[in-house]
Amino acid sequence: MRPLHTVQHLDFSALRVGSSDGHATAKAILMTSGCAEVGLDRRFSVCEGDLYVIPAGAPHSFYGALSPEATGWGFDLGARFDLRDPKKVVTRLDQPRAADLRGWLNRILIEQRNRDACSRALCETLTRALHIECARVVGIARCGNESRVVAGALEIISAEYAQPLRPRDIAERLGISAAHLSHELQRRTGRSPSEWIMHTRVEAAKTLLLTSQNSTATVAEAVGYGDVSQLNRTFRQLTGATPAAWRRANGAHNSTN
Repeated sequence: MRPLHTVQHLDFSALRVGSSDGHATAKAILMTSGCAEVGLDRRFSVCEGDLYVIPAGAPHSFYGALSPEATGWGFDLGARFDLRDPKKVVTRLDQPRAADLRGWLNRILIEQRNRDACSRALCETLTRALHIECARVVGIARCGNESRVVAGALEIISAEYAQPLRPRDIAERLGISAAHLSHELQRRTGRSPSEWIMHTRVEAAKTLLLTSQNSTATVAEAVGYGDVSQLNRTFRQLTGATPAAWRRANGAHNSTN
């Protein structure tokens, strides 16, 4: 399977209260109904029509739903989404823009379940549009100045991390050498291709650990590792804890490992 785990529909009344030390990539929540109480540098509420951006690496908290029906979309904005203005953490969207984002997110969620090349291409296109529109909303869109190599590599990793994926495979897809790929990613993002694959898999594993009752062995397979020991080793390297310990510490569902 090729799960992306970058888009999910959220029911805040069913989520557990808790905190996170931060994610490797920027995250966003588009509220579609009701209100929820969250915390970043302060404690505040987000309501229907709000776009809430959590910068990469920012500690944040969830304090609970403020409405009986508080729902939204959670999605990944990538490591290149740099929120410079703290005032833009929450932005109220106009109705047409909010409707566009909801439509794109719903279609991405549907297409993520398919395995064919057309679904993958559509997911990549819609995800790109989603990122551009969110960047425009908070005033940081740079639609013409990004590295083709970096953008292409991160899109491939985001779409195919659950498959056997090596840096040289990515380089071949982009028509460049593996050395050039490594140089561009390291220079522009501070991470190598291998590090990006590891981080993407661990972030996907975190989502599954928090939102499912799957065993860590099943999670390891879903995010692209041949056995659970590989996931355990990488997860501990990046978070300082095993998947099972991290799941317990973050108040997720109990599961048999």
